[in-house]
Amino acid sequence: MDKVIQPTIVLLILSLITEKIANFIKLQYDSLASKQNTDFAEKNREKKIQTMSIFVGTAIALIAKANLFDFFKDDFNLFWIPDDFKGWKLLSNIVGSIISGMFLSLGSKFFHDLLDILLQVKNLKRKLNEKADWEFDNINEVDDYIKGNDIKRLKIFLDDTFKGVQGYFFYELDYENQAVNVHVKEGTTGIQNTIPFKTLTGKTKLLRVKIVVEENDIKTLSSAIKPSDEIANQQAYRNALKGSVAYPVLRNGDNKKFILTCYHAVWNENHDWDIFIPIGKEDVVHPINGSPIGKIKFAFKNSWLDVALIETNLNISIDISVPLLNIPKAVRKIDETDKRRKTTLKIKSITNNAAPTTGFVDDVDVSANIKYPDGKFRELSNLIRIKPYSNLPFSIGGDSGALVVDEWNYAVGIIVAGNEKDVTFAIPIKTILDNLNLKLN
Repeated sequence: MDKVIQPTIVLLILSLITEKIANFIKLQYDSLASKQNTDFAEKNREKKIQTMSIFVGTAIALIAKANLFDFFKDDFNLFWIPDDFKGWKLLSNIVGSIISGMFLSLGSKFFHDLLDILLQVKNLKRKLNEKADWEFDNINEVDDYIKGNDIKRLKIFLDDTFKGVQGYFFYELDYENQAVNVHVKEGTTGIQNTIPFKTLTGKTKLLRVKIVVEENDIKTLSSAIKPSDEIANQQAYRNALKGSVAYPVLRNGDNKKFILTCYHAVWNENHDWDIFIPIGKEDVVHPINGSPIGKIKFAFKNSWLDVALIETNLNISIDISVPLLNIPKAVRKIDETDKRRKTTLKIKSITNNAAPTTGFVDDVDVSANIKYPDGKFRELSNLIRIKPYSNLPFSIGGDSGALVVDEWNYAVGIIVAGNEKDVTFAIPIKTILDNLNLKLN
């Protein structure tokens, strides 16, 4: 690529010199400097200027010995040396310089645009080389890669734009149509109708904004031994505060076993959201019959996580088969491919013992402003957004912590929040396991 860029820079410089000299000559003659009154005369003037530019460009190229045939050689040099006047080399230098001179008459803008394109291609090639594990079979895959990076930057930009708006819940990005649906609480203000955004190519695009007023808050789906069983703190903040068992997990290294669920599902009002410190109110029970299950051992709430690890009592056995869904094959990360194909997702909801609840991947790497049991809103990012196939919600109160599996029975996340209508959010299971050094049992 550098072998193409270097001669382009040389031709750009020479074309600038050609333009300056040609313009100086043009200004010396009124017939060339002034626009003519008739179309015929004006076209004749333009032909004369073009011809003059070719002669000037050829002269500049000959003086500089800008031999087009030598541009791509490692030992290429401008200007003449004694060896250049010998035999066939002289003829090659003259012909190659004349051809370069004709190109110089195209003007500096042509070479400027060409250089800009070459530099963009070089930069793209460098970025692709940084991804050693990427292999592209066709141009569509390259386009998808560029588009994916643009979408990631746009999502970060939108997260920063909306996170400070009072009453904001989440947004839905329609990248193809340059539009975004912003879900807010009734009465929310401060969101513009259009939002400017600069793409990777440097172009500024305007996103059309549609405000969607939510009837219900986007809240944690906590409602209170096998996966999907109900779970709650023995001294819950509210009697209705409960969630679901996600799945048994093992700590890497010592294979210590825990039950995974959401922190807010087993939270007590005296617990600190930011730093979990045992306060003597960590007993976890079944919310219906009060049967002891275990104690909260670890809990984490930050911008990516809302999880708790429950150390079970000695007399508790843990099933690894999810009712209606069986045993997950493994774990995997949901990505843009799942969004495009609308991969089917399933959970065992606490309200349905006959069949799994189904939905599809609506978007990935999204953020949401979620109402927690204490009434305060907290943001979670890097989430999977799920929509139901039917008019029934994918998840409801009490499903927080429930394990989400895809259509091939791979574990992909745990439920964390939703509006109990048409939107559910899940934390990617890979995010949880990788950050907490865990694996599924």
